[in-house]
Amino acid sequence: MALPTHPPCHCCSHEQELLSLLRRKRTPHGRELRILVIGDSQERHLVLDACKAIGGRYHMLDMNGLPRLSDCPGCPHVCEHSNVRTLQFMTYGVKPNASHAVTAQHINPGETTELPERLGRYLPNLTEVALRGAPTHVLAHSGLWDLLTLCSTRHAAFQTIIKGGEYSQWLSERLWTPLRLLYPHANLMWRTVPPVARRAVHTGYIMKGCMRPPFDAGDIALVSRVGEMAAAAASAVVLPLAKLVDAMIAECGEGVFNRTVGGVGGWHLAPVASVRWWTLAMRWALLETL
Repeated sequence: MALPTHPPCHCCSHEQELLSLLRRKRTPHGRELRILVIGDSQERHLVLDACKAIGGRYHMLDMNGLPRLSDCPGCPHVCEHSNVRTLQFMTYGVKPNASHAVTAQHINPGETTELPERLGRYLPNLTEVALRGAPTHVLAHSGLWDLLTLCSTRHAAFQTIIKGGEYSQWLSERLWTPLRLLYPHANLMWRTVPPVARRAVHTGYIMKGCMRPPFDAGDIALVSRVGEMAAAAASAVVLPLAKLVDAMIAECGEGVFNRTVGGVGGWHLAPVASVRWWTLAMRWALLETL
């Protein structure tokens, strides 16, 4: 099945289109949509912005599935709207034994961050609590944290890891295979790694401990291509977020990115762009449910 196409206005609001999709599929054969979104803070913003736009119920959980009121960027985030339940679950890349100064600001003491252990320890309970059952769709992503945890790797070694097949093997063994074992009947989806704003490439918040800027455009494109191939090998549908963001930048400039972390930011999409992307993801998920 071909990916859905879109009207040329990439930067206008798409709340009504998203709401229309959800209304049309309010009770598809009595089936709920239970969507597990795995990735980084980009996913958190995608889910949060889209949930606000459609008037969904948005809340946080702790890693044990209990309600959490205080802000926690690495905690699970949930959106409920009509018959659609979405759980956003943070991971920190697929690199083994990964560590970075920024990671400590996202996790709680004693929290498991390594894949695949993190998936097996937390997801079975979280999906029962937040989705009320196994997910019908899993949208996964890895890339920005991988680049961040490899930022102290010399260029030649980095190229060998990515191009030599080691990174693809990590994706297969530490993400796709565990997910398929956990949720054998779910539709698997993957999003490509989008560019970040130019102002974000050298941000001090991100550059802590880095030998070189982690979000170089060429490195992002390389990791994204390898991730796409690994997803295809796992029979996951590839959602082209990178191409969509490129098109939005061409039409609207870097206003498609929000401003976070001391007003600098640039690695999260602005709310309007998030809703546009989430509409693409939901269109595909709903088509897959027919």
